[in-house]
Amino acid sequence: MYCIWSSSAVAAHRRGHHRGDAAGTLRVHGRIRIAVILWLGSSVDEESKHFDRSALQAVVAAAAEEFDGDILLLVRDGSKMRLGASEGGGLDARVIISQCLSRLNELEQQTLDTILRAFVRVASEDLNNDQLLLIVREQGDVRLASGAGAHGKVRDMLSDALQTVGSERRRR
Repeated sequence: MYCIWSSSAVAAHRRGHHRGDAAGTLRVHGRIRIAVILWLGSSVDEESKHFDRSALQAVVAAAAEEFDGDILLLVRDGSKMRLGASEGGGLDARVIISQCLSRLNELEQQTLDTILRAFVRVASEDLNNDQLLLIVREQGDVRLASGAGAHGKVRDMLSDALQTVGSERRRR
């Protein structure tokens, strides 16, 4: 199961051999470009102070390398939604989340491949949080996988993320 994490991107990130810029973009060995976007609620509580942003960056980097497409990783952190995204996923976050909401019944009935299921399980362990959603959009096709703690909460998590993405854009 841990072979997913053996990717060079995650290994480089964990060893510190990555370059970043002020915009929150991480370039891992110059091959994969990801943007990790974190949206927080209005206040930072004790629970949020313990959220490991570098782990989120590593998970998104691994997802960007493992899956050929736009990546969104939604994580419920107490009352807050956190979003990690590949560059394309971050630019189209609102559209991708809207697609998921409109096709949620269909997406929840999809049979997920073993790699996607294993990736979500390992990501949950690495983030110490099983309330997560991994969205992969490849050539217009969207796949949605949820952590064990997100079952029954997927619609609410997507709605909260869409609302947060919209409010973040209005603030800019």
